[in-house]
Amino acid sequence: MIQSELNYLLTETFQWKKTQFQFIPCSGILGSNLNNAENVVSKSKYKSEFDSINDVPEWYEGPTFLSHLYSLMEANMNKIETTLDEPFIGIILQNPILQPTAEHNCVSLKVLIKSGYIQSGQTIEIHTHYEEVCHYGIITKMTKPKLTSSRNTKDYLPIGVHSDILEVFVKIHSTEELTKKQAHIHKNDLVISSRKANISSPYLSNALKLSILPSMKLSIQTHLLNDPVNLGSELILYHYLMCKTVKLVKILGTNATSIISNQSIIVEVQITEPNFALNVINSEYITNYIVLTTTDHKVVAVGDIACR
Repeated sequence: MIQSELNYLLTETFQWKKTQFQFIPCSGILGSNLNNAENVVSKSKYKSEFDSINDVPEWYEGPTFLSHLYSLMEANMNKIETTLDEPFIGIILQNPILQPTAEHNCVSLKVLIKSGYIQSGQTIEIHTHYEEVCHYGIITKMTKPKLTSSRNTKDYLPIGVHSDILEVFVKIHSTEELTKKQAHIHKNDLVISSRKANISSPYLSNALKLSILPSMKLSIQTHLLNDPVNLGSELILYHYLMCKTVKLVKILGTNATSIISNQSIIVEVQITEPNFALNVINSEYITNYIVLTTTDHKVVAVGDIACR
């Protein structure tokens, strides 16, 4: 029982591989079988002047190994629970062309969680950066989620949280229609989010949400680009399910005149369409996550709204 519990903790909770540890059957009193086990330090250095107790380990007073692991897990849970109130949003990393599996007509998606959390039974939205149409689905299963305690019980609930990469199985309400529409969808071009997460961006002040923005600063991570993107280039800014045309006007902290692959930078974009803030930022369903693409919909960068 102890071995099965340890095996679950080390592989599922702490994400160890089974090749990283081994179980050695031995006597808890005599320590027999330890001296002959491979890759284990011999007990000979512990021999004392009392020959009769040479092989008897010293008594240990303190937490057991299992209780120590559980204390680490509790600390991890406390950290996890601080993120539970954030709105959920994730990027689909694999299976962009959604093909139903044989299991309950579900689709299998590998998801990078950008904020918030997901769990089985949760209703989510799947949408592209090209259209405002979204598709609803229910998460039926997740692989290797973390564990967190419920607010009202002492039971542990499997969830996926910020920075996790999980395989999730989602039952899509309109699977056939969605499959037909995904013929031209590429990696990182699908986003999933909570259905109507009633959250406003924590990074924007109330005054900023209600104003019309002439420009905006974005903290971005650029993708692999075939060509640099020069200042003055027109781009498309996707924010939640809305998109607007913007112009790249400044790269902060550098004299560079273009952005290149694999950069973490802050840029300023000029809003070329009116009422941007009223249509998008003053929304009760938003997060501050954004995607920048070229005008032919090739992803340039992903990131967040930094400030005005």
